[in-house]
Amino acid sequence: MIKTQGHRGARAYFPENTLPSFYGAIEQGYSFIETDTKFTKDDHCVILHDRRVNRTGRKPDGSEFENEIAVSDLTWEEFRKIDFGIHFDKKYAGTKAPDLEEVLSFVRETKMPIKFDNVIQSATDKQINSFFAAIKESGVEEYIGVTANTVDFVRRITDSLDKCIVYYDGPTSRDIYEELKIAAKGHFLSIWLPSEPKSWLTYPPATQEDVELARQYGEVGLWTAHDEESLRMIVKMRPDAMELEDGVKPEDVVRVEKEIFG
Repeated sequence: MIKTQGHRGARAYFPENTLPSFYGAIEQGYSFIETDTKFTKDDHCVILHDRRVNRTGRKPDGSEFENEIAVSDLTWEEFRKIDFGIHFDKKYAGTKAPDLEEVLSFVRETKMPIKFDNVIQSATDKQINSFFAAIKESGVEEYIGVTANTVDFVRRITDSLDKCIVYYDGPTSRDIYEELKIAAKGHFLSIWLPSEPKSWLTYPPATQEDVELARQYGEVGLWTAHDEESLRMIVKMRPDAMELEDGVKPEDVVRVEKEIFG
């Protein structure tokens, strides 16, 4: 059975990167959740995809901000006042973006694995070190994954953490995989490949040959299934894991697997 990754939780049905979205991903049967880190002006680690709060954040009264506001320009206390639920639906009014500690508490409670996006690489050394320290002290490190798109950051992950899953989503080749195998230092390695062209990637979508090569070095994930066509294409490539978007649910993966493979 192919494992399923909830992108920012179950964000087609709940406000993304919030605890309701994470609990919703559990209800929908996801295998694990992918999420994003940002840091406030006072170096507090919070969960948000964008560098600015404007797309999903609202004032306490539900109105939009007049000016663009970067997370890094806000203190944790200021950031905490922003509503990240009402933009999605009025019934989520008052929903806050969680911080790292709240996510780790969620994992402690539910044992739902969490994968942190490679955006953590863009943080300062102080912020990265505090991020790793929080994970190490959390008691749930075995449920935590950290993503890198360079071999050097894989080394930093495995130098800092003993049990976490290492996700890699950078350029690939057999030589890079050989370096990854060494840098992973025995950590579980999950290699993620794009299933279709992406504007920000300099390399093409994965072929079946690419999937089989990656499988020699670790688990293989493909991203992203966002409709029936892309879902079927990915399932036929038989990855170990896949990311879902735009209302595609884990139950759809099960259905298509049965239809294709019996």
